[in-house]
Amino acid sequence: MNTNLITSEANHVRLKRIKTGSRTLKILFLLYLIGAAWCELPWYAFIKWLPQGSYSKISDTPLLTLSEIGLSACLLLALAITFWQLISLYGAGTIFSSRNVQLLGRFGYLAFGFGLVRAWMPGINWAWREWWETCSYSIFSEFFLYMFLGLVSSPWIIGGIFIFMISRIMDEGRKIQEEQELTV
Repeated sequence: MNTNLITSEANHVRLKRIKTGSRTLKILFLLYLIGAAWCELPWYAFIKWLPQGSYSKISDTPLLTLSEIGLSACLLLALAITFWQLISLYGAGTIFSSRNVQLLGRFGYLAFGFGLVRAWMPGINWAWREWWETCSYSIFSEFFLYMFLGLVSSPWIIGGIFIFMISRIMDEGRKIQEEQELTV
């Protein structure tokens, strides 16, 4: 018997709700991606990442800022793919499997990484510009305070840690479920 599929008649209604919910989430997620691409990417996404909107051309933008944008875009793409894979497994009726735990853990790591980039890169950009202009080491105390505040106030970082913790709890539940099915 496959432990990853819900097959009993009593659980049929719950499985149907999970499948319906996962289809609904897929549709909403696709609509969100289309809306975000339509509204933000062409006009707003590049300009909002630039410090003070001071660069008229992409070639004028510092490499550090461009790397922040590229890294954030890659992390968001990986988050979207992982989310889609996880919801697809739930839609197929696979609830407690090692693949679900792996995807949920990856989602937590990616969210944590995106939070670090979003919290730290503006401070790193600022410190680089200030140090380049003044060559003074007095900015480092402000820099570390800025980094600490960015770290503890990021919902992506806190959410990523929480999702990773949930994946570990699901893994323990999956192991208990497998042990119970082996018990005669």
